[in-house]
Amino acid sequence: MNLILMRHGQAIAATSVSQDKKRELSIFGSGVVPRMAELMVEENIVPKLILVSPAKRTQQTVELLLSIFGPVEVKVVKALYLASPMTILETIHTHGGQADPLLVVGHNPGLETTVSNIAGNIVALPAGAVAHAVIIPNQESTVLGVWRPDELMTT
Repeated sequence: MNLILMRHGQAIAATSVSQDKKRELSIFGSGVVPRMAELMVEENIVPKLILVSPAKRTQQTVELLLSIFGPVEVKVVKALYLASPMTILETIHTHGGQADPLLVVGHNPGLETTVSNIAGNIVALPAGAVAHAVIIPNQESTVLGVWRPDELMTT
């Protein structure tokens, strides 16, 4: 299975902990997300299904992705909000079905730790970054690529 993990685009700073879920994308974040979607199209990893956190910034990220992808099924999964790696994996198992590729849009540190666990080393996943992994049950999984907005903007 092709698994794509994407951290939401850069968001505005939170004014309080209670407002975190309502944070919106910054202007920079809104500009980066379509470029990351174009990259997924170029890499032939357009998802069949998107699982997304209910946070405002992740919802906005998915809306911008869909503006490039076109229609893709989207499931909002409450458990993905600030999820741990174990919760992310459980969500993939519970809600991912047979979707291939499957895209999960969420938050750090859970996404970064999940990608790092698959890769076997620490992988930085800043806002807007995308990681592509191949997951094969009962075999070794592999991270095929990680794309970070700051690296793409300099090329």
